[in-house]
Amino acid sequence: EEAAEVLEGHILTSLSKYTEHLILIGDHEQLRPKPNLYELQAISGRGYDLDISMFERLVTRSGLQVSRLLTQHRMRPEVSSLIRPVYPDLHDAPRVFTYTHVPGMATDVFFFDHDHKEGGEDADGDGRSKYNTWEAQYAVG
Repeated sequence: EEAAEVLEGHILTSLSKYTEHLILIGDHEQLRPKPNLYELQAISGRGYDLDISMFERLVTRSGLQVSRLLTQHRMRPEVSSLIRPVYPDLHDAPRVFTYTHVPGMATDVFFFDHDHKEGGEDADGDGRSKYNTWEAQYAVG
């Protein structure tokens, strides 16, 4: 799981007196933990701030040394250019320039808007897992 998305308690309870190193991998600028109660979130002002992960706090507040990915090998350049404002030092590996174009499309990246609502809840009923039947049918034709 993404380190920035894991609740701090889940990390701390997995550590024992024999733990010598803890390696957290993720991106503190993307996903955050999702406490189920509003009162546990930073926006509530109650001080619990469980939606700020231990990983994010260590990276942004403690001055710990971190390493950051500087060359990406998965996204085509048209996609990676969309996140350059957030990651200005990110570069594209040479191989991403060789990806074939999306068959049948005028461009490799496009957006469309619609007014078909999402639905669904996951097994826990917390409403975080969504689906959109219209989008699925549109995608498969």
